[in-house]
Amino acid sequence: MTATQRRRRSELEELLGRPDPKAVERGMADLLEPLLPRVAGPTLVLHSDDHPAYPRALARLRHRVKRMPAIDHRITSSLERRTKSNPLFPVNLTDLLHRHVSANHRRETIAFSKRRQAALERAAIVGVWRNCIKRQRENGPPDTCAMIAGVLQEPSTWGRILRRRLFPKHVPLPANWMEYYWRRVKTAIYGERQATHACLYAF
Repeated sequence: MTATQRRRRSELEELLGRPDPKAVERGMADLLEPLLPRVAGPTLVLHSDDHPAYPRALARLRHRVKRMPAIDHRITSSLERRTKSNPLFPVNLTDLLHRHVSANHRRETIAFSKRRQAALERAAIVGVWRNCIKRQRENGPPDTCAMIAGVLQEPSTWGRILRRRLFPKHVPLPANWMEYYWRRVKTAIYGERQATHACLYAF
């Protein structure tokens, strides 16, 4: 950070408190935990970059998950070229598509999300489009990522996805996802002036 950025960060931390230094570690553990019971074989092959929080997240999970599969954690340096030969190409491509189709994810934009809640809501929309609607390859067969994974039999459409509401009582979500469903994820600088999902017909 520049001297100006460091000074600004100190001012914000004095006003709002320090960010959780283990946020990435906790987030990765929360992301993987509901997926581990779905691992088909005895070993999960996990590709990541060299962020030091990821091994700590796996260690955290070993204390939380009763039937923890063996994990083959394969690390690729974040300095490696982001070509198709890079083991992280799928997630690098997803990141590129997020920036391409969602203005709030572009660098140096006035369209950035003002709340963490809103950023994840928009990311969820892009995720549904990427997995269920968009074909995996522009010039290839019409198969989507969800079809290749065996989740869907055919490409979906926004009309089909939005035809009826899927209540959380009918489609269980991990606890941290429920916080986003109910819009309870706050952005510190806005205090309590943040809307939550309080509809009486939610279930």
